[in-house]
Amino acid sequence: MRATTDASLLAAALRDGVAQAKGIMPILQHARLRTVEDGIEVTTTDLEALVQTVIPATVTEHGDLCADASLLRAAMVTGGEIALEQDGMSLLVRRKPRSRVKVLALPAAEWPVPANVEWQPAGIDPLEFAAALEAVSYATLSKDVRPYCSAICIGKNFAATTDGYRFAIADINFDRSLMMIPVRGARLIRNRLGEKCSIKVGVIRGITTWVAVEQGSDRLEVKLFPDARFPDFPKYVPAETPRSEIHASRTGLRAAIERVAPFCAAKDSGTRLARMEVKGQSMLISDRDGDNHDTVEVDPTSGNFTGGINLTYLADALDVIDAARVTVAAFGEGTTLRYTVRAEGHAATHGIAGAVL
Repeated sequence: MRATTDASLLAAALRDGVAQAKGIMPILQHARLRTVEDGIEVTTTDLEALVQTVIPATVTEHGDLCADASLLRAAMVTGGEIALEQDGMSLLVRRKPRSRVKVLALPAAEWPVPANVEWQPAGIDPLEFAAALEAVSYATLSKDVRPYCSAICIGKNFAATTDGYRFAIADINFDRSLMMIPVRGARLIRNRLGEKCSIKVGVIRGITTWVAVEQGSDRLEVKLFPDARFPDFPKYVPAETPRSEIHASRTGLRAAIERVAPFCAAKDSGTRLARMEVKGQSMLISDRDGDNHDTVEVDPTSGNFTGGINLTYLADALDVIDAARVTVAAFGEGTTLRYTVRAEGHAATHGIAGAVL
């Protein structure tokens, strides 16, 4: 390999990659550099995700190797034009006038490549997919024994999440097999989705195993959870008539939560449990004892109501709704009390388990 390129472009490709800092497989701490016409293809992977991009370069001799990603990134400091030259099992990085570093390398043959993956169009609109991920990603856990609690669950015409105490479900146009995208992978996907993207799924022996986002020469692949079994989320959305339903200003309700929440935190867990009381055209949000409270003007569509709710969960739902007014509905009572938060014109429903005070 012999090529010249801009160090800042290579540094950016390494920074946005997923090479491991440590691990039991040395190859995963490397970036694969493969020359292509007028560029260098930079690929990193941790076996759960793969990030690939092509940076412009002047190539005088083609090559393919895997260089230590952290050392290579360190060699890119200060930017400027650099020359890359393969020297046996090392990569020489030269910078004028007299700077040179030698980065350890491994053969490209050691790079892990998933076998027998058949890539097919996913049939999802990228902007619709991005909006759905933005609407539901908050209601997850980073890690849980229940895989569906730490994933974005994609079912027939919906995307949904839950952490066991709340759920979020958004409509999408999707009719393929079920998928569970790990939380970290979903975050990587969301950051890359745009109008000109294409989305594909990787199928191995009839099972959807990967999802990929492509735009030009950039490609992201994310490995799915192998067992795509999760609850029937559409059934989570209550179909019965609510006990109480109010329409309120989203910003007004969010401000009231902000003022009252600090006084509602439980000492042992930090859970912000509060009492919501609807009377006529006002809703009182207070701590358990009622010593600290705020009032929100509402438009009720049913009778008076009193119940407990986790203000953190309610605030999280409001934060992902881009609308002037929201609808909060209460269903059930006692240990079966639950809430939904919606907004007209938005294809998402947010559910919250009620709290017994």
